[in-house]
Amino acid sequence: MEFGATGAAVAANLRQIRTSQNLLYTQVSARLREIGREIPPLAVRRIEDGERQTTVDDLVALASVLGVSPVTLLMPASSVRSELVETAARSRPIHAERYWYWLLADTALAEDSSRAQFEFQTRSIPAWETLHIPRMLDPDAPWIEGRQRLLKDAPQRRSERPQGSVSRFPHPDDPEEEST
Repeated sequence: MEFGATGAAVAANLRQIRTSQNLLYTQVSARLREIGREIPPLAVRRIEDGERQTTVDDLVALASVLGVSPVTLLMPASSVRSELVETAARSRPIHAERYWYWLLADTALAEDSSRAQFEFQTRSIPAWETLHIPRMLDPDAPWIEGRQRLLKDAPQRRSERPQGSVSRFPHPDDPEEEST
């Protein structure tokens, strides 16, 4: 079975994250069983070895039991943000940083125009998330200025959020919220 670039990234990341936590295949399989996802130890090994493809449900379950986000498994290894990485999203390599921010639904891959970025954000962010934050960008404003405005206004937005909600873009100067 031949994996594409993203499948190969998932396999490599699964192995790296599992081994960094000193987990055996049997331990990963047992954790998966605890959350209702049956993936035998041999199947986990076969995913890592590129002999078995993983479903989207498997990917999410594996990320959960390894304590990472699913995007962590999808992101090809890179040592610097400017490194070019292979992905299934493009026919040619893309900068790791741009791919990462696309995986996080933070920036579009295709176009750099402010309007394209705004439309990407509008399509990518869940409706319930957009209800609690003001429009992140004016569609005619430059993308970076909109992002900077968003970060600058984070403390104000935080006070406007319903109690118990989490900010998607916390400001670095915000104190940690106390849990209730």
